[in-house]
Amino acid sequence: MKRGSQIKFWFVNIMMMVLIFACEEPYTPSTLESEQEIVVEGYIEAGDRSQSYLCHRYQKYPFFE
Repeated sequence: MKRGSQIKFWFVNIMMMVLIFACEEPYTPSTLESEQEIVVEGYIEAGDRSQSYLCHRYQKYPFFE
């Protein structure tokens, strides 16, 4: 039983060291100051007795500009 507790002790210590030393400072990307843009997307079905329509409004964010 002593051998198993030693392995467990070292395993826990090594994992704690990995967790402590793996931490890094958070990365905050620079943001671009740009106008807010709104995207409107939609459709209306054509044909007899068609009552289906769909319209979405989204706000655009400058993630990859």
